[in-house]
Amino acid sequence: MSFNFKLIGKYNIDNIANKVNNFSEQLWNNYTYRQDQHGVHKHTKTVPIIWKEPLNKNRIEYNDVNKYWSEYKSIKEDVDNLNILLNNNLSKGYIESILLINLPANKSIKKHMDNGNYFRKHNRLHMPIITNKDVIFEIGNEKKYLKPGEIWEINNNEKSHGVYNTSNTDRIHMLMDWKPL
Repeated sequence: MSFNFKLIGKYNIDNIANKVNNFSEQLWNNYTYRQDQHGVHKHTKTVPIIWKEPLNKNRIEYNDVNKYWSEYKSIKEDVDNLNILLNNNLSKGYIESILLINLPANKSIKKHMDNGNYFRKHNRLHMPIITNKDVIFEIGNEKKYLKPGEIWEINNNEKSHGVYNTSNTDRIHMLMDWKPL
């Protein structure tokens, strides 16, 4: 891959944003596996939607059954619509994993690189739900503000990347892993 950021499309995030705005602090704090296992994510809060762990990067095939978490039901229609949009804008496939990730105000995710078989077989997509111009995503040496509703494929497997929230408000992204058929 030679790209850092690739705009895949845009999606109306109103329903998802309304749901996320009503998430309790307890819901944001319930799931800590990702933060506990990957120190670079220690400042984030995560609500899994479709997720299984661990993403065993050393396994050649990844055939485990998806786990649909409790918040999936509230955005199922959006997930279905995103699958259609992505099938029209990427190769044929499906969304295998979804997380909602909150990066609190004035926190960062230090630059790191994801690697392993899982990441070579999936397209990693980010869709900002709640953000502002003071949240910067960096891949390699390229920095970008990602606008709400834009769906970006990032090159997380070959280049280091990080996120810097220098604002006074939390940033919430939907992270999706697309599995081409």
